Amino acid sequence: MAEAATIDRALPVAEESEQTVLACCLVSDGAAAVAVDALRPEDFGLPGHQILFRAVRSELAKGPITLPGVWDAAKGAGAGAGLDYGYVVDLFGSIPTTAHLARHVEMVRAASVRREVIRAGRRLIDLGHEADDGADVAAMALGLAMGITSGRAADSARDAAAISAATRCVPRARSY
Repeated sequence: MAEAATIDRALPVAEESEQTVLACCLVSDGAAAVAVDALRPEDFGLPGHQILFRAVRSELAKGPITLPGVWDAAKGAGAGAGLDYGYVVDLFGSIPTTAHLARHVEMVRAASVRREVIRAGRRLIDLGHEADDGADVAAMALGLAMGITSGRAADSARDAAAISAATRCVPRARSY
């Protein structure tokens, strides 16, 4: 019984850090550039946050980020995820500074890695039940473990100065 409860638990999400990262992206193009460089949409645990982050990436590629621009890019996909314009405006108004962006980026990334580990563990359990050959299972298990980190090889090489510089950005004047 305890085993099943462990397997069925919810995946970890750093919701407050996700909100902080998104808010920083909305108030500072420099912070958005750092976040886009450091995170993938899949690193966000909540579907609505994934959609907003994709919209931030899209808008940043076009030029300066604007709240209406992000909303326009997100609203089609965001309706199914429970996003509304009021939530995005609340995010925009919730962050007085981007000073702690680096820490929140790390927290979002850490929760993402934990979700990847849990998903790989669940696949390992399935492999253990389905496979006939122990050697094949071991090779597949190693492949799953290596897959957890394959998308993150460049993370250890990130330039900390870029994050530090972005956290000193002066937020743009807010306009709705």
